[in-house]
Amino acid sequence: MSRRSRSLFGCLAAGALAALLIASCGQKAGPVSGPGATGPAGAVGLPDGAATPAAPQATWPPQWGPQPAPTGWDKQFEPTSQEWRKHAQVLRFNNGTEIETLDPARMTGVPEHRIIMAVCEGLTMYHPVSSEPMPGAAESWVISDGGRTYTFRIRADARWSNGDTVTAADYRYSWWRVLAPQPPSQYSYMLFDIENAKAFAEGRIAETPLALHRDAERTQPNGQSLAVGEIVEVVKTWPDPLPENPSDEEAKKFSVEVKCGEKSGWVGKSLLRGAWQLDGPGFAKVGIEAPGVRTLVVRLSEPKPFFLEVLSHETSMPVHPPTVEKHGNQAFRAGVFVGNGPYVLKSWEPRVRMVFEKNPAYWGRDRVELDRIVAHPVENMEPAYAMYKADEVDWLMDVPLAKIDEVKLHPDYYVAPLMGTYFYRVNCTARPHPDDPSRPHPLTDRRVRQALNMAMDKKTICEKVTKAGQIPASGYVPPGTAPWYEPLQGLPHDRERARALLAEAGYPGGKGMPKIEILYNTLESHKTVAEAIADMWQQNLGITVGLHNAEWKVYLDQVDRIDYHIARAGWIGDYLDPNTFLDMWVTKGGNNNTGWSHPEYDRLIERVKEVGEPTKRRETFRTAERILCVDELPILPIYYYVNKGLKKPKVRGVHMNIKDMHPWQYIWIEPEE
Repeated sequence: MSRRSRSLFGCLAAGALAALLIASCGQKAGPVSGPGATGPAGAVGLPDGAATPAAPQATWPPQWGPQPAPTGWDKQFEPTSQEWRKHAQVLRFNNGTEIETLDPARMTGVPEHRIIMAVCEGLTMYHPVSSEPMPGAAESWVISDGGRTYTFRIRADARWSNGDTVTAADYRYSWWRVLAPQPPSQYSYMLFDIENAKAFAEGRIAETPLALHRDAERTQPNGQSLAVGEIVEVVKTWPDPLPENPSDEEAKKFSVEVKCGEKSGWVGKSLLRGAWQLDGPGFAKVGIEAPGVRTLVVRLSEPKPFFLEVLSHETSMPVHPPTVEKHGNQAFRAGVFVGNGPYVLKSWEPRVRMVFEKNPAYWGRDRVELDRIVAHPVENMEPAYAMYKADEVDWLMDVPLAKIDEVKLHPDYYVAPLMGTYFYRVNCTARPHPDDPSRPHPLTDRRVRQALNMAMDKKTICEKVTKAGQIPASGYVPPGTAPWYEPLQGLPHDRERARALLAEAGYPGGKGMPKIEILYNTLESHKTVAEAIADMWQQNLGITVGLHNAEWKVYLDQVDRIDYHIARAGWIGDYLDPNTFLDMWVTKGGNNNTGWSHPEYDRLIERVKEVGEPTKRRETFRTAERILCVDELPILPIYYYVNKGLKKPKVRGVHMNIKDMHPWQYIWIEPEE
């Protein structure tokens, strides 16, 4: 077997972290206020009353180079008897919303990630307890060149759901889709540690010449013929910019003017499909190579000990190139979608349910116990709770805030740690005051943002509003992210100081402040929190605050366009390092969506890429986080998440972990005797 490097930081001991979170208090954007992990009834731990399976142990410094690849690690997650075979293996759960997309390159939310884990698989996958990266579609890997080069060996029996072989080129193609500047994925920065990936995504590497498909000479729309060969120049596109992933029918409506040898002409985009950018010299400079069918080589700019964790994330998951090339955006619909995960999408009724069935082509099909998974998109937790009590769903990954006291008494209730932060984004884009164009908008003044932050009584929000053990947050990086990084103690709740700051900014007692609106996605808990904060701002600062709710897709679109005043948000860490929280706020970061830019902050986040030793990393991250959460406040931290939900005892194989990642292939149904 090839070698692997252990994840740099690992996971804190579950018991210690649980004690920290539960005793204290009192999403990647996600529509629910506490997406579920697991624990036994009313406690933190395993749902089955079993001992926690052993998790890999992290080491420092990281051991690059030869290390044995883990084998047989997943045996401990199999049922211990055959009793489960007597019962229907169908799991029904509420995902909390209708997902935005099934395209790994375009999704950004927690609900989407839960779904994509069923139908797609990255080179690595999450360990069910520690969330560390374990072999997924890649059976093994070697890390060399001081941690800069990763050579992956893809499983010989890895198959797409249509039976095609999963190849290294499939991953290369899929990552090109993430990085291709047309525009790149919001999450493209997850791959920026790869050599030249950032430059490519930002369009700083030229993409001409390109190669046409080798299918003889074609006649162009203007009657000219264009010999097949190397395109030496792309002259013009129509329309400009080109549509993203066009269907064959759409491709007929536009074209590309090119020069090819001595001839020039207009070429339909369909003729360039598959060659456009992917085979150009620009992407060839990106450190992603597929020298063999089963061999993928990835070169990093600098060593990144958490890189293997990135490869478990949805952004790194593959798509089936022929299906995407043929169907474009329609490739992610039921009846068309082709994946390489343990399940296949059988049906998708928007706003009703998604149904998944076991994938007979999956390499690990023998260890997949559930025959069917049914995901409901119910946003309102009241009817979702009613469905649970009526035995119409088996797992709720959130509970109605208005009934939290009642739900806590339910024997199926659980609460567990989660590496995430609930916060508000602030629109920091330069724009005029709506009532006085000669003045800038007050939200562009950091003193106003500081005042809003200090006028919130976060302790009261946790104890009187959310009431599930959340921890008031004055920083952004939550506890447990890394054993060497403590949460920041930022600005305290201080009503008088908040009033003074607002007056200093030119709005004494709120006079002259325009109405501020809080945008949140439709969910009772978000509304309740927003109402409490609006009341605090009105009482403490004298400003007028309105509320605006939107369904998930509309909310995401408004946030992406920075079409809001203040917007509710949540972020669940993608890997066990502060970088997963702090690098998203760099200038024009894919998930920044505030319009905020700070050169010194950018410099610190760039510098930390070259730092490996924990003490220096801690100092650099701490300086950056103070800029973010004390000096500038483009975001207003509110509380650190916990998992809370309801899960029936018959749902087995779900283990508590700080990232709330639960591989579907290790879950089964076995009612208690």
